[in-house]
Amino acid sequence: PIFPFALYGVGKRDLQIFIDTWRYGDWVPMAKSHISWHQNGIFFARMGLTEEAAEYNIKKLENSSRRFPVFWGPGHDWVPDHNWGGSGMIGLQDMLLQTDGRKIYLLPAWPKDWNADFKLHAPYNTIVECVVRNGKIKTLKITPEARSKDVKIMNKFVLETH
Repeated sequence: PIFPFALYGVGKRDLQIFIDTWRYGDWVPMAKSHISWHQNGIFFARMGLTEEAAEYNIKKLENSSRRFPVFWGPGHDWVPDHNWGGSGMIGLQDMLLQTDGRKIYLLPAWPKDWNADFKLHAPYNTIVECVVRNGKIKTLKITPEARSKDVKIMNKFVLETH
């Protein structure tokens, strides 16, 4: 219900029910695997669980022990298992940006001590460009500018103004 259907998530009602179900359900130990297509990093980001999302995606996207760093696996499939990178990439992007209708949630699960420089697309032909350094948003450009009113900066990040 959190991915890909987005019934629960950052900015939505009853998110705590999903978080509690995730944390205390009987199936939790088997769900913590980071191999292959496991989507927990996406779930953590969409729940706004910054620490868990960061820890998980570090494991998910670390170099494999193979000759080529992104030849992950085997997981449930084969080598190279690029499901690792695909689900890891979505998790990482969801840490940076999430949307709900016209709302744009910026940095909903991004650690304060991680720097970033990104350009991501959002619905309604929107482009979000952002530079984060040392817990502060140094630059933020929303195209078209009219969509700026729909941006909500999350996770206690502050936009530096000059």
